[in-house]
Amino acid sequence: MVSSPSTPAPAEDSGERGPSPEALDAAVRLARLRRRMFGLVEHPTIGEFDVLCKLGEGGMGVVFAGWDPTLDRRVAIKLLRDPDRVRGTEVLRQEAIALAKLRHPNVVTIYAVGQHRGQVFIAMEYIEGETLRAWLSRWRTSDRRDVRALGRVFAQAARGLAAAHAAGLVHRDVKPENAMIDGDGRVCLTDFGLARSEGSTVAQASPSGHGGMEPVLATGLAGTPGYIAPKLLAGRPPSPASDQYAFVVCLHEALFGQRPPPIEALAPLRIPATSSVPRNLRELVRRGLSADPEARWSSMARVAEELERVALGYSWRGWAAAIVKSNAGGRAAG
Repeated sequence: MVSSPSTPAPAEDSGERGPSPEALDAAVRLARLRRRMFGLVEHPTIGEFDVLCKLGEGGMGVVFAGWDPTLDRRVAIKLLRDPDRVRGTEVLRQEAIALAKLRHPNVVTIYAVGQHRGQVFIAMEYIEGETLRAWLSRWRTSDRRDVRALGRVFAQAARGLAAAHAAGLVHRDVKPENAMIDGDGRVCLTDFGLARSEGSTVAQASPSGHGGMEPVLATGLAGTPGYIAPKLLAGRPPSPASDQYAFVVCLHEALFGQRPPPIEALAPLRIPATSSVPRNLRELVRRGLSADPEARWSSMARVAEELERVALGYSWRGWAAAIVKSNAGGRAAG
């Protein structure tokens, strides 16, 4: 993980309204065409960063791949469109700065927060890898599903979410598209565009890490349908418990191939009984998907501990089984 300054570097704001994300994308495409045709090396810039290409876009803006010429590294740049329409430039800046103070290997690192001609941008760690969604697709279609590997991946994501909660941040849109896995197997939570400090209120969508768009419900509730906790749909404010619910929906989806059915307040969730999923892991899912937030795990740190126990338990059982098999073979040979 590339180290970063202790505080995000603000960018100069000229006060002039800059180009739209669409116009900036067109400028990037033109620069690439001129480079191919005439050998000209030129890039549009956002603050101190060169803009290389568009990675994706969503309801609040566009994510570009960029280059930091000072520290000679690639970055991802989220340029927020029409910030005044959503929450206001200064509120967005303050929430991004709060996230930038969070340092954890399983949370995307923020390098800079600033304004570019009146538009807010966030420069962050560029993660070379695949989304958790893509990883799970391969895991589910493999001949032998390694539950230990699944436990390790989800435990890392849980640790990142626990760190965000400890810093007073609620993610609000936990789903497989919003976690990346790099070439070293490190899991990193991304797309904190919906994140908010506990006690604040906001309802909008945001670009999803390296691409994709989060739906906004007609009620104004932000998030992705299918991952939203029942109490949020009933009007409760987002909380660490609602993040936990969305996280465990992801785990249910990984283990059983589908999201859980809508949960009724008085009807306990029925977890599919299958020999391929250990009992303690089914219990983790059942408790994490409780309709009552108070009945869920006390924190994401506890969820991470349970996942680590699952992975370690499988490891020790596999090791013990190998010893038993080896000893039995030795006795037979003797």
